[in-house]
Amino acid sequence: MFYISMYACVYADVSGQVTKETTKLTKNKDVVKNYSYDSADNKSAFKVKVGDATKLSLSYEYDGSSRLISV
Repeated sequence: MFYISMYACVYADVSGQVTKETTKLTKNKDVVKNYSYDSADNKSAFKVKVGDATKLSLSYEYDGSSRLISV
């Protein structure tokens, strides 16, 4: 499923969590944000690309109680 606004397309998985958001920056460049989730539905990764260049990449780790322990 995806939603379209004036500036962005947002894609969600079957549980409704955002997996990808694309925003038009210029005619030839988009800002793409990708989100990944673990089996407990915690965010496990986040990446931002502008055009072909990765500008930010984060990984998240949780303990057995789904508490964030590292980024």
